[in-house]
Amino acid sequence: MGIMKALLTRMDCNVITVDWSNGAGIPYNQAVANTRVVGLEIAHLVNTLLKTKNGSAGDFHLIGHSLGAQTSGYAGERIEGLGRITGLDPAGPMFTSMPNFVRLDKKDAKFVDVIHTDAELMGFGMEEAIGHMDFFPNGGNSQPGCSVSLRKGMAEVINSVEEAPSCSHSRSELLFLESITSSPYFNEKDEGDDDKCPFTAFLCDSYEDFLNGKCTSCGENGMGCALMGLDADKYPGKDETLSKPRKFFLKTNSEEPFCGYHYAVNVTLDTNSKGRETEYGNLFVNLHGEQNNTIKMDLSEKEPQKLVKGESNNFLGFSSDNVGRASKADVTWKWKSNLLSLDTCLFCVKDLFFSKFEVTNLGFYPGTKFQTSASCNDAAPFKVNNGQQTSLNLKC
Repeated sequence: MGIMKALLTRMDCNVITVDWSNGAGIPYNQAVANTRVVGLEIAHLVNTLLKTKNGSAGDFHLIGHSLGAQTSGYAGERIEGLGRITGLDPAGPMFTSMPNFVRLDKKDAKFVDVIHTDAELMGFGMEEAIGHMDFFPNGGNSQPGCSVSLRKGMAEVINSVEEAPSCSHSRSELLFLESITSSPYFNEKDEGDDDKCPFTAFLCDSYEDFLNGKCTSCGENGMGCALMGLDADKYPGKDETLSKPRKFFLKTNSEEPFCGYHYAVNVTLDTNSKGRETEYGNLFVNLHGEQNNTIKMDLSEKEPQKLVKGESNNFLGFSSDNVGRASKADVTWKWKSNLLSLDTCLFCVKDLFFSKFEVTNLGFYPGTKFQTSASCNDAAPFKVNNGQQTSLNLKC
C-alpha cells in the first residue's frame, strides 16, 4: 500500500493492486504454479481495459515483488506492447537458470528493470541479470542492517531471527518505495532537485570492481550511471539496452533513509619517497565539505588494501551525507602485515608518502547534465604517519 500511495502522490495515474495472498503461501511449489494463473488473469484484465477503454499498452507499468515479479513476466507475455515491468527481487527458487519462457525476462515488456537484494546461495532472490537494466544494491546479496547481532537484547535477537529470512528479500520493496519520493523528479520537473537524494547506480561488470573504484564515472554522455527505482527509465541509454543487459551497482544505508552518496578517492604513492614499493593496510578518511559537515569513511571496507608505489589507487567511499565540494581531508593510515608473504617489517618504514590525493563527489544524474562536485586534490607530496591522522587542505 505504501508504493501505491507514493505513486498517487507523485503523479496522475491509476493504480490497481492484485491480492493473491491466498495462493502465494505454502506449499511453495503450489505458489509457483499459481503465478501462471494469476499472470493470465492480470493479462486478461489489462487487455480488456485496452479494448473497452481505448488505452495504450505502452502506458501500463507492472510492479511485482518476489513471486509477483515472476507473475508480472507471465502477464507481460500476453500483453502485446506492454510498456514496463519492474521486478523487485524476483523469486529465485524454481526460477533460477530456467528458460526465459518460465520466468521474467526482458522480452516481457518494452522495458524491464530489476532490483536484486537477496541473491545469496540460500537467498530468496536470483542473481541472474534478466532485464534490460539490473540493479544490485550492496552487491545484490545480504543487505546492510539485515544481519543478526548478538549484542542486541534477547527479545531483539528473537525478532531479528524471525525477520532475517525475509529482510534482504523485502528490502527491494523499501528501496523502490523510497526511490519514488526521494527522486529529483518528484514534481516531474525537467531539471533535478538538489534537495533530493537519488539512488545513483554505476554501470560495472562486478560488485568487486565497483568497490575497488573502477566504475565511478557517469561519463560525458551519462551512460555510466542510472537512477535505481522508478526513474530507471530516464537512463539515456535505455533504448540501447534492448540487445545487451546492463548491470548497475550502488551502496545504501542500513536503515531508512537508505539513499546515500558515493565518493571516489584516488591516491598515488610518491615514487621518490623512502617508503616501500608495496604497502598493505587500512585507509580512513574524514571529509569536510562546503556544507560545514563532516563524513567518516573506511575506504578499505575493513580489509587491508594493497598500495603500490607510483600506481594510481582507486577507492570507493559512501556516506548518508552530502558534503558537496570537499575542502579538507583528515587521512589515517594503519599498516598491516602481509601474512601471505610472511612480511614482518620489523625495522622498515610503515608510513605512506603520497604524491596525489584526489576526492570526487560522484553526485547524481538527474537530467541531461551530470550534477557533481568538482574533483578536489592535494598534489604536493606529503607524509601520513602510520597510526596517525594527517590533515590536507583540498583545492577544487
